[in-house]
Amino acid sequence: NNDFAINANSGVVTVLNALCSASTAKYNLTVMVEDNPVNPVETRSSVSSLVITVDNVNTHTPIFNNTAAVRVTVQEGLMMGGFVTRLFAFDDDCLESLTYMIINGNTDNGFAIDNVTGVITTAASLNREATPLYV
Repeated sequence: NNDFAINANSGVVTVLNALCSASTAKYNLTVMVEDNPVNPVETRSSVSSLVITVDNVNTHTPIFNNTAAVRVTVQEGLMMGGFVTRLFAFDDDCLESLTYMIINGNTDNGFAIDNVTGVITTAASLNREATPLYV
């Protein structure tokens, strides 16, 4: 396994690569120790198993690709379900899934967001005279 190294003198096991619990939650390593007698013919060894379990730790905050305010213009009368925009975000945590949601400013519930894809659509027919701007 190329994810770990063992110091031959101290026996300390170190991690060489970033570990991801989503791809490999458990490592089963076979380790060996041997003595170093004066006469190499008399070398003795012992083998054991080392099980390493990787816990998933949420250490990174999700970040939108565009950290500035996203500005979109749509035509009045866009039908319900009409595409408005798609938001993109990432999270440096290993294979972390993201959930998108509208938490403020959705006047008259005019918009919907797909919580998995980040696609924003109209949830109602938009009327510029009634609501010219959604913030």
